[in-house]
Amino acid sequence: MGQAINYITISVCAFGCVSRIILSGYYRMLLKALKCMKTTKNKWMQKMKEQFILRYQAMLGVQNVESFVDKFFSERRIMGIPVTAWTGLHIQLVSICLLLGALSAMYGCVKGLPTASVLTAMFQGIWTSALLLVVDGFCMVPGKVDALKCGMQDYLENYLQVRLEHEYHVWGKDREE
Repeated sequence: MGQAINYITISVCAFGCVSRIILSGYYRMLLKALKCMKTTKNKWMQKMKEQFILRYQAMLGVQNVESFVDKFFSERRIMGIPVTAWTGLHIQLVSICLLLGALSAMYGCVKGLPTASVLTAMFQGIWTSALLLVVDGFCMVPGKVDALKCGMQDYLENYLQVRLEHEYHVWGKDREE
């Protein structure tokens, strides 16, 4: 039983590290696509532009671009799970590693295992949690999320919305004449 908890702790840590690295790479890819938004081939970014244009045409303006970006971003899913859940998953995995380390240590105490085994089990939970936090620090996912949202909002407000206002203003004048 004690070894099973140790393997589960290591598996949770490995899953957390791998998922954080993959999520970081995904956001890095989106940030690169955001830099060349006019010619991007990223389907999600193209869909965002199309949705913005459609909403702009339907309402003749999007009043709150920040809420549009937040709503569009929160609807994004990876493997059926919202992106916001993937971002928040990391702290839960840290808690699970700490809990499993404590459970493993308690199991060792109940079974009367030597103090070295109990301490090893406890420190395994602490070290796996620390590793998850270090990986999170290197990946900087929350910073990438903020940069992505800020860049999306900037593009929509300062480029696309201005272009659409100009097109509809010029188009409206042509129709009057």
